[in-house]
Amino acid sequence: MTSPAVLATTRVAGAPGVAVLTLQSAPVNLLTMEMWAGLLIALDELEADASVQALVIESGLPRAVFSAGNDLKELHPKLTTVARHAEFWRLQNTFWARLFRSRLFTIAAIRGACPAAGCIIALTCDSRIMLDTQDTYMGLNEPQIGLAVPPLVRNLLARIVGEARADGLTFLGKYSNPKDAYRFGLVDELVASPTESAGTAEAIATLRAVAVKRAAAAANIPAPGRVDTKLASRSAFAALLEDHERLKRESEGWAKSAQDPAKAAAFEASFAKFAGGAKKNTKL
Repeated sequence: MTSPAVLATTRVAGAPGVAVLTLQSAPVNLLTMEMWAGLLIALDELEADASVQALVIESGLPRAVFSAGNDLKELHPKLTTVARHAEFWRLQNTFWARLFRSRLFTIAAIRGACPAAGCIIALTCDSRIMLDTQDTYMGLNEPQIGLAVPPLVRNLLARIVGEARADGLTFLGKYSNPKDAYRFGLVDELVASPTESAGTAEAIATLRAVAVKRAAAAANIPAPGRVDTKLASRSAFAALLEDHERLKRESEGWAKSAQDPAKAAAFEASFAKFAGGAKKNTKL
């Protein structure tokens, strides 16, 4: 179970029906196996609370990052095992599926870096808002680190931005800055920042206020019609995300890829680059 120190849920005073799930695992909200397990537990608890109808997911870290994505150690053949990778893969896909079909209306409040698995959390939310700063961006950058974008994740992106745009963004692992993200339909609203950087207390508070206001409006919509409409649209795709046979095949494919010299070399180079990212100021 994830420690409360790296994950927190709160009910918002003055906004009935709204909860906030805050990622606060320093330094960059890396998604470890324990974090995915904790996210599932948190979602279970929030969905079991009948008073909660809408959920904001945010970063509480005092730096420009939503989540830097999966901890690459969980994907490194020399630093994990086949069994651990299979469980890791199952947990993250289960969380994406559960979030995608949650009875809650979900909003990702994005500020700072939001690549890869962090981006996928945002994509599986019902709505995304983004702080409009130069240090905020999102995207499925897996190809840049020698990994393939999972097919269903690419299809998830296509549901939002269309087929051609999804291909253009994923083939090269491109990031989108706030204005492009809004233009592409990746996010529903840009939020003006009170500070130049997304990593300030003022920026955190400003983005949260806008997200909570949106969530409160959603929470006022009668749940039966809202939830039934969402499930009719999303249940089939969510079932694919958590299909055990697919997850088994993908995990087995990961094990085979680890034996491919070219793929292994590309991933090793990226791992070395990102492992030293804090010292080298590498863009996540």
